[in-house]
Amino acid sequence: MRRRALSLALLPLWLACSAGRTPEPEPYPIVPPQPFAGSGAPSSIQKWAAAMQPKPVVDFFAGLFGRVGVRVSDTGEAFTAVHAGNRILFSDELDEAAVDFTVSIDSAQVDRMLGYMKAGELSERARFRIMAVIATPATRALLARPVIRSERLRELLYWIGDADERTQVVLIPPAGEAEVGHTIERHGAVTTVTAGLHGTVERVYRLSVDDAVEFQRRMIAARSADSLWTWLQFARWYGEMTARVAVPPSDAGVAVPGATDRL
Repeated sequence: MRRRALSLALLPLWLACSAGRTPEPEPYPIVPPQPFAGSGAPSSIQKWAAAMQPKPVVDFFAGLFGRVGVRVSDTGEAFTAVHAGNRILFSDELDEAAVDFTVSIDSAQVDRMLGYMKAGELSERARFRIMAVIATPATRALLARPVIRSERLRELLYWIGDADERTQVVLIPPAGEAEVGHTIERHGAVTTVTAGLHGTVERVYRLSVDDAVEFQRRMIAARSADSLWTWLQFARWYGEMTARVAVPPSDAGVAVPGATDRL
């Protein structure tokens, strides 16, 4: 009886959510780049296309993105990586509206990242550095393009997840690495994500790399399914996760504003 009453209470919210969904952009065809076979140095996209195929690497990135844009600041290159399940494909085109998020790195970071993958697997330090680079832009992009247009449903999910108006998140580093973090602030229907810790909060969320990976996978999965049930599940999991990782600000440590030098 209670389940039926809850279903009836949530029905208007579900209808509002369904009616207000933001349509996903039409994907453009992915054409894998040709293997490097010439003289001189290969491009960043050719390096990545060759290095990101070992199964442990493909498995780590599974669920972290469907499509991710990459900009190489010092060479002007821009391309798209697409997770195809058992491999990662690349296109030398980048449409910002058709990717989950975009990261900006330089060619030295490209080479360091590829160095992590030479053994066909990612160490704890490599996984931290990768998440330090993608966590902030990924969170910003996912929250800046809300699928849920219903204000009532958003407020319900925030209540279930016990979400704060201002949230500070710190990524816990392995030995020898500096902490990184970002601040999430809600202003009605608008959410901003800024590198570093800003403002005053009652609690700070300290996430391990595994926590950060699971958060991103669950967020992207919820956006992809875009159903009332999956959003409710995500909100419930989020509340449980934040209760587990929350600490007083005095115990949070200091996060470095910006993390792109960590890769």
